[in-house]
Order: sequence, then structure tokens, then C-alpha cells
Amino acid sequence: MPIDRAAICEDFLRKGINAIRKETEYKAAILYQALEHHSILSPFVKEKHSQSKTVIVAHCGDRTEKVNEYLKSHGLYAGDGYGVLKKMQLRFANFPAHSKEQFELLVDSIEKMK
Repeated sequence: MPIDRAAICEDFLRKGINAIRKETEYKAAILYQALEHHSILSPFVKEKHSQSKTVIVAHCGDRTEKVNEYLKSHGLYAGDGYGVLKKMQLRFANFPAHSKEQFELLVDSIEKMK
């Protein structure tokens, strides 16, 4: 099924930039909080003022493959890390097309994984 880009743009215009920004900040905040309080995962960027709101990187250490498989089993897909840290990190895109509900499911799944 082809993507209806016009409908997506219309939806973004209807929501408005302020609502989109608030939603992006909310989704980033709940994911960073889950990572900060997790026993296995942690935010790769520790300084809050330097943390990206749109690409959130989780440090997984030697458990990255296990974490990734767990998330996939719940229908959640993360991106790989880069370079020498590729096998130690997962990246989560936080774009307007990702709903709050999707992020809440991600956070719930992460919190259940210990």
C-alpha cells in the first residue's frame, strides 16, 4: 500500500507545530526516564542539555542483541549503533510519525525487560 504523503502533511498541519513539538518532547522524556531507571540499559548521552529529542541512543553493553530480539518479539524495531559502538547501542527514532501510543508501548516493554 503506497504512503499518502499528502494526508500525512495535512495531519501535521492540522496538529500544528506547537503540538508536534510538545508530543516529541513528551515521547523523548518518557523514553529517557525509562532508560535512566533501567537496570540493563542507560542513555548513551548523559548530559540532559545534550540529549537529542529526535534520536535517542540507548547503551546496552553486551546485551544489545538480546535487547533487540526482545523488542522485535514485541513488534518494536530499533536502529543499530554506529562504528565501534554498533554492537553496544540501539537508536530509537522519535519523529512526528511515531505516535505517543507507540512510545508508551516501547517504554512499557523496556520497563518489563529486566
